[in-house]
Amino acid sequence: MSAYALLLSQDKEVQSILPRLLGGMRIDTEIVIDVLRAARLLRERKFEAIIIDCELNGADTLLENIDSYPSNRTAVLFAIMPEVDTRDGLPAGAKLMIVKPVLAEQARRMLYAASGLLIHEYRRYFRCGLEVPIYLAAESRELRAKTTNISIGGLAIRTLEEIRLAERFRLKFVLPNAVGLQADAEVVWADTKGRAGLRFLELPELAHRRLQTWLDSKM
Repeated sequence: MSAYALLLSQDKEVQSILPRLLGGMRIDTEIVIDVLRAARLLRERKFEAIIIDCELNGADTLLENIDSYPSNRTAVLFAIMPEVDTRDGLPAGAKLMIVKPVLAEQARRMLYAASGLLIHEYRRYFRCGLEVPIYLAAESRELRAKTTNISIGGLAIRTLEEIRLAERFRLKFVLPNAVGLQADAEVVWADTKGRAGLRFLELPELAHRRLQTWLDSKM
């Protein structure tokens, strides 16, 4: 697993302790010290964990507006708060709290308690390169293409034929381990170079398990 965390804090102790603990969980940490830089990274990249020091000016607004960053709406969101402020509970948007001053053992317990959430988020977003033939069938036409990557939620393809946004297909393809899969999917993006992304609308339970098992083997 190689997941990513965004840490927004100017506290040197926080910057020392948390990345070390996250590294032990195979999570790489991007440290930023100002809210504007954090907001830019949230627009540009996907993070499994977002850790925000609430003592920074503008941090509360960033927490409240996480939903405005589409790739990070479901990230595991931690709020770092002084102990004196914890009596008011979690700030809006946060899922978990880390208390300042940050103690290594206390923070380790909190992060490991959240490890299940972090793994779930990583698995949900994880994309694996995959180049295999794929057959797409709609009511009015059929076409062949090649996959370029796949996740538990959908896949990307390239084809010589035109693909239209919102077009729906029944997909058939075979994973490299010889497991055949079928799914209903919808085109969510397409460009003029024959590349497109499809979101699974219906993936049967057995197919879902087989795909997840294969993806887990590639993490």
